Amino acid sequence: MRDQIEKKHAFLILAHKNMHQVGVMLSALDHPRCDFFVLIDQKCEEDFTGLKKYIKNGNLFFTKRISASWGGDTLIRAELILIEAATSKDHYEYYHFLSGQDFPLKPIDEILSFYDQHAGEEFISIDDNPKLITNRVKYYYPFQNKFNRNNLMGKVMRRMGIILQKIVRINRIDGKIQYGIGSQWFDITDAFARYVLSQKVFIKKYFKDGFCVDEIFLQTVYLNSGDRFKRYTANRCEKHPYIQDTYFDVCRAIDWTRGYPYIYTIEDVPMLMESGCLFARKFDFVRDPELLKALKDRIMVF
Repeated sequence: MRDQIEKKHAFLILAHKNMHQVGVMLSALDHPRCDFFVLIDQKCEEDFTGLKKYIKNGNLFFTKRISASWGGDTLIRAELILIEAATSKDHYEYYHFLSGQDFPLKPIDEILSFYDQHAGEEFISIDDNPKLITNRVKYYYPFQNKFNRNNLMGKVMRRMGIILQKIVRINRIDGKIQYGIGSQWFDITDAFARYVLSQKVFIKKYFKDGFCVDEIFLQTVYLNSGDRFKRYTANRCEKHPYIQDTYFDVCRAIDWTRGYPYIYTIEDVPMLMESGCLFARKFDFVRDPELLKALKDRIMVF
C-alpha cells in the first residue's frame, strides 16, 4: 500500500484567458499530493509563465499548446494531450479535468479525502439522450474547429453541411457501439486514463470531425469497456433548481439553466457552498473580484 503522501493527484487544466484567475485556482489546489498539467490555448496571448509562482507544494508542467475550439474535436485532442502528459510523469490516483474558469468549493484536504474514500471509482457523467448523440456523431463537421460558438458563418456552414450529407445519406453511427453523453469534465483513475489512451484509434475513427463530441467520447469509451471499471453516481432525492443532476455525478456545480453556462456572482456563494459539490464553473473574477474573496473566505485556503 502506498503511503498517503504518495497517493498523488494530477489536475489537468485547459485555460485560454485570465492567467491571474488560473493562478489563484492553482494556489487554492496547491498541495504536496497534487501536480498540475496546464494546456494554454494557442489563441491566448497573455504571459502564462508567471503561473509557476502560485505553486509552492506541488509541481507545475506546461503541455504543448494547440488551438482548442468550441464544438470541435480539438477539445478531445486537448484532453488527450493532458492525459498523456500526466501519465508519462507518474501513476496518479486520479486525473481531474478542469477549465481555467473553475474554482474549488472545499479545501483541498477535503477534496483529496473525498477521492480517497471513493478510490477506484470513475467520476464520469453519462446521460441517456439518443437524439442529441445522433445529431453530433452521425455527420461530419469539418469546419467546426475554425469557428467559435457564435460565429454566423460557422452556423450556416454547419447547417448546410448537414443538409448535403442527408442528401447523400451519410451516417457515421455504428450500431455495434453503445454511445453516451454527459459532462466533458471528469475525474478518472490511472487505470482508466491509460485505457483511454489505448483507445486513440477508436476515438479518432468515431469522433474525428464530430460536433461537441468532447461530451461523448469519454462516455462512449467507458460504456464499451466491459465491466472492468466502476462509475460513481451521486445519490440525489430531489432536483436542484439550477444544477443539473448529471453534474453532481462529477461533483461540479455547473448551471445551464440561467446561462451557457451561467457565470456565478457573489449572490450565488451560499447556494454553491450548500450544493455539496467539490468544484464549480463558471467564474469571472475580473468582472467580480469580491466573489473571489468570498470563496477564499469560505474554503479557508489562504
